[in-house]
Amino acid sequence: MKITADRIHDGFGWLPQGLAIELTDDGTVVGITADCEGAERYHGVLAPGFVNAHCHIELSHMKGMIPERTGLIPFLQSVPQYRNTFSDDDKRTARHAAVAAMEAAGIVAVGDIANTTDTLDVRAESRLHFATFIETIGFNPARAETAIGYSIENLRCFEAQQYLPRVLAQHIVPHAPYSVSRELFGLIDNFNPTGIISIHNQESDQENLFYGRKTGKILDLLAGIGIDYSGFTPYGKSTLPVFSEWLSPTHRVVLVHNSVTTITEAIAAEGRF
Repeated sequence: MKITADRIHDGFGWLPQGLAIELTDDGTVVGITADCEGAERYHGVLAPGFVNAHCHIELSHMKGMIPERTGLIPFLQSVPQYRNTFSDDDKRTARHAAVAAMEAAGIVAVGDIANTTDTLDVRAESRLHFATFIETIGFNPARAETAIGYSIENLRCFEAQQYLPRVLAQHIVPHAPYSVSRELFGLIDNFNPTGIISIHNQESDQENLFYGRKTGKILDLLAGIGIDYSGFTPYGKSTLPVFSEWLSPTHRVVLVHNSVTTITEAIAAEGRF
């Protein structure tokens, strides 16, 4: 079987005109050919499936609920307000609609953040490959063991799902440098030193202010959710150079957002991991 289109992208660049993709009967790509005779032609673009590297499917029901352009801290403060104000049926409907929209957009794999096991249903029923990043939160060092214990319980639920013709993977990860203690970073690192780490990194300059001088709006965020940060000693530098030293270089790391990450910090982190 052969297919062709107005343009073909191989994931690295546009292929020359007049080529076709050779497929087996089950849809496996086996080659590129200049022999287009008998090829099924599509108007548009043929390309490898897209990857959504960072998604929060379990929060799909919150779409449109939080005002835009208010900044990171107001956004984070709003999440608890809305995430549990919907019925289980409404949440399920929203999750499945979000996954269907990804599939329709050509996405074939997703890196999904999970604080609960709500997404077990869409993992089982969708056509997507899933890497579920089980997010661990705990800034109080005394609660580090409890925090990772909860994440391990969730991990076991995801691990229990059968591996279908799709990839279903799961990893325990830290939420963000301002919400995970050094002790909890250590427990996450030790749990699976070769696992993938996905972490919200430097979403705003407030993270760097917090790590550098213990100032900024992160203090308001922590105080608002009842976290005692009085024992925290600032590091005198931004977040990425600090927490990257707490993770083994054997991890593959996905740094998410990086809104205020400098080139120097990015190069240093690349050398670290």
